[in-house]
Amino acid sequence: MRGIRYSSLDNLNAVRSPGWIGVTTLRKNRIVNRNVTLASLDIPEEGLSVHLRGDGWVTVFKFVTKHGRIDYVATNKENPTREQMKAVTEARWSVEVYHREIKQTCGIYSFNLKVWIRWFGNYR
Repeated sequence: MRGIRYSSLDNLNAVRSPGWIGVTTLRKNRIVNRNVTLASLDIPEEGLSVHLRGDGWVTVFKFVTKHGRIDYVATNKENPTREQMKAVTEARWSVEVYHREIKQTCGIYSFNLKVWIRWFGNYR
């Protein structure tokens, strides 16, 4: 599962090319089917097959959080179910929470590898 910042065409194609199954979130303004945005589509509970320029066909599911935020989850898996996508999304969220807690607890929220290498050298 990739976060929204990893849903570029290059990253989507990198997952598809070796035959992997990918799941990612897309922004509401993402253009699909040549000229429409995700937000303008009526996406049924069972998902909707849409075409992403440069990547091909994916199935998109629309999830509304308890706070009203809308998440669009896309996958290249054949015949995905809403329950499968919900499980993947929930697993991804627990990883996000874990990373946030590690960063806050250990103080690495501003960790920069280039600065570390400059300070301590390149230990290969």
